[in-house]
Amino acid sequence: MHWTGITQALSKGAFDTLNAELKLAKEKGLVISADPTYRSGIWTYGQDPKEALTILLKNSTVFIGGVNEINEVLGTAYGFSNKEFIEASKQLIATFPSVEKVFDKIRSSLNSSWHKIRARMWNGTDLGKRRIWILPM
Repeated sequence: MHWTGITQALSKGAFDTLNAELKLAKEKGLVISADPTYRSGIWTYGQDPKEALTILLKNSTVFIGGVNEINEVLGTAYGFSNKEFIEASKQLIATFPSVEKVFDKIRSSLNSSWHKIRARMWNGTDLGKRRIWILPM
């Protein structure tokens, strides 16, 4: 199951529904991936975004975000080096023990047609890294 930072921001009902779905998915042993990118402009119903994301991450097993998203959730100020990504990931996993893997992607726009995407993953013991080039069509 996958959730993003948008659904629970739309309404209290959407948050409650997603939270119930995540609890059920966790009970069933599903992999639950979270992309908790925070978009401040859509949180208009009074729920504290950090509190909501914290509740939802307690039932998630894969975190798809980077240092920016970790800093938002934890209130930290980690930098972007691999060493700081690992430390941020360790703190995230310590805070949310159900999270087993943390993924990050960094997109660099070389020009309007070419993008370079780097990805890295912390699985609790090892750092994995990959580079991908997006070619023009």
